[in-house]
Amino acid sequence: MSVVPSHPHWGKGADGWIAERRPGLAGMQKPFGPWTPGWSVPGAGPGHTVSTAAPERRVSVALGRGVRVVTLLAAIWVISGFDYLHTVLAVQAGLADECNPLALWVLQHGDGALLAFKLGIVACASSVMFLHRSLALTEWLALGVFVALVFVALRWNHLYELYAFVDRMAPPGYPL
Repeated sequence: MSVVPSHPHWGKGADGWIAERRPGLAGMQKPFGPWTPGWSVPGAGPGHTVSTAAPERRVSVALGRGVRVVTLLAAIWVISGFDYLHTVLAVQAGLADECNPLALWVLQHGDGALLAFKLGIVACASSVMFLHRSLALTEWLALGVFVALVFVALRWNHLYELYAFVDRMAPPGYPL
């Protein structure tokens, strides 16, 4: 005859002792061997447990993912501001033309309209990504947008290097 402990977190099941998930029980012994973290599965036989380590890891990964997504969103806002500023300056200086047909139409209504357009698009996209920041797909999406904007920033750098090269090569007094 076995003795059932009077502790309220223990009970007798079909496969031996069944433990509720509680911290500090890792050193306890079950009739079929050492207790492992998780829930025992009644009727599954000796030593069969369902691990609860995965959900705890998922929680920590999701929390870390949320921080990474928010950081990427902040970087996206900064680079988008950089892109807006350089677009307006380059178009006013005649160094570049807007290639996005919708943004070109908005730019014809003034710089403030382009700013509102840019803020609206970035705000809508970031709010959706912020609301779903714990999803892996959101992290990949934010990373993809970030990489695309980094390439846009590198293209701006290339444009200014090209302008500086042409400026050095132009004859003195040649209007650029």
